[in-house]
Amino acid sequence: MRPRGTRRRPGAQANGDVVCCCVPHDVLPARNSRRTLAYWTAVSRLFAIIGSTIGGWIGWTVGMRIGLMTAWTLGVVGTAAGVYYGRRFADQLID
Repeated sequence: MRPRGTRRRPGAQANGDVVCCCVPHDVLPARNSRRTLAYWTAVSRLFAIIGSTIGGWIGWTVGMRIGLMTAWTLGVVGTAAGVYYGRRFADQLID
């Protein structure tokens, strides 16, 4: 049985290799792939939370020099950028 959120690679049906959308197939070991996938998903989420906190704080701090609505807007943009770069950092850790 395949873990949720995974799909088979074309031509990999014979040996049972599974590919996930967030972790390359060559990183996952043959055994305990569900546990490894859960670990890297948790790491990716952790770095996304840390990145969103730092990005939102930087955006809010820069925007408050201009005004409240600018602070809110830059806080949202900073949060989105922090999530993006946090997940990219986690992906680089996986490699």
